[in-house]
Amino acid sequence: MLMRLILTLKTLQWMWLPPPYLLMLLRTVPVNIMALGLMLILVRKSVRLQPIR
Repeated sequence: MLMRLILTLKTLQWMWLPPPYLLMLLRTVPVNIMALGLMLILVRKSVRLQPIR
């Protein structure tokens, strides 16, 4: 009985929560892309500053 209750609660959560999850994903994905871009720029700058042997 308890397991069934927990499962139904979880399914209800999954039914109600997808929109916020999608919003969070849409918010975090561009932030991650921006962070990756900044990291790449920093790496390129550091590589440029170092003398190429």
